[in-house]
Amino acid sequence: MSLTKATYSMVNGAPANVLDFGADPTGLADSTAAFTNALAVAERVYAPKGTYLVGDVYVAGTKVLYGDGMESTFLKANKNCTYGVLYAGQPFTTIEQLCIDGNASSYTANGFLTDGTLYSFANFSQILNRVMIKNCDGKGVYVKGANVFSLLNSRVTDCSDTLVYLDSAHKYLIDNCDIEISNSIGIESVIVTPHGGAAPTSGTISNTWFEALTATNCISLSAYNQFVYGNHFNSLPTTGALILVKAGADNCVISENNFQNYTVNGIEIEATAVNTKVSFNRGVGFTGGYTTFGVLNNGTSTCIENGEQNVNAYVLQSNNMALLGNDVVIRGSNGGYSYLGGRLVLGTNYLWVDPSGVLRIKTSAPTSPTDGTVVGTQT
Repeated sequence: MSLTKATYSMVNGAPANVLDFGADPTGLADSTAAFTNALAVAERVYAPKGTYLVGDVYVAGTKVLYGDGMESTFLKANKNCTYGVLYAGQPFTTIEQLCIDGNASSYTANGFLTDGTLYSFANFSQILNRVMIKNCDGKGVYVKGANVFSLLNSRVTDCSDTLVYLDSAHKYLIDNCDIEISNSIGIESVIVTPHGGAAPTSGTISNTWFEALTATNCISLSAYNQFVYGNHFNSLPTTGALILVKAGADNCVISENNFQNYTVNGIEIEATAVNTKVSFNRGVGFTGGYTTFGVLNNGTSTCIENGEQNVNAYVLQSNNMALLGNDVVIRGSNGGYSYLGGRLVLGTNYLWVDPSGVLRIKTSAPTSPTDGTVVGTQT
């Protein structure tokens, strides 16, 4: 039961307003204690429009912390945080309708951390919904050992470390989010590692926009049973791949993604990754060189079907791979011939069509459109 200043009466189940506990919405005074005290007495805690200086605020299980929207309620770091601006470690925690600002110019802090090792409780059902996490000199979202973690309708941007790090996450969902603008070259944007428990790892990244990232890889998967579908990738890294399927990431499905304005491998499947299915993906605006590919496959039992890498090539480097569908389309980045934008690579042999419509082959990468040996003239 909480006292609400709106009615000056005790209302059973009413949310606690952080202003009633002394929080300062002007961003001048420390509001950490006000948030902590409000969360201690109520299941639902409301932070009205304003900027609040906080750090290492623990959101316990069965709690809901919410604001007036990610463009209205700002929780801003006011110290170097041990865990994060906000952190959790118990079941059934929900944070929504607010912005977490790591204040990177002054402090080192993760935006949000959930860690199942902090407390002797099963760490599951953590939900971030309609949250912006930005400006962190640390990770944006750091999930350690969580079961059933959801990042929904949210934006993660401007972090110096990994934007979303799912470390031993089990049954996670990232859906309808914006993940953009990493400030550290060589840091992967979204990392998924295997779950350490007995239960199998599974997770989904869907309907999410990745843009303007300097990461080595946009999505790096090393856990099995991952589903990556319906995402859009635009203006992305200069090294690595947009989606990297690493050794141990078996039984992954990568489907219906759109790759635009990129210079790296679209999808790269490392050796010993087993049973990867790649389907209905499309790449446009490729500007990379002749050593970069739409799908680079070194895995086992890979199935690629119904995809159009319309400016690039598939690389067939596995004994066990199926290409299914009506057409495999390989077109050149110059709009016509396929020397730069797409070659068929069979073992160490490169096969391409030069500007005159001549089919050529070479046992190493070609250095010009007319390099190699003529196989035949197209009519």
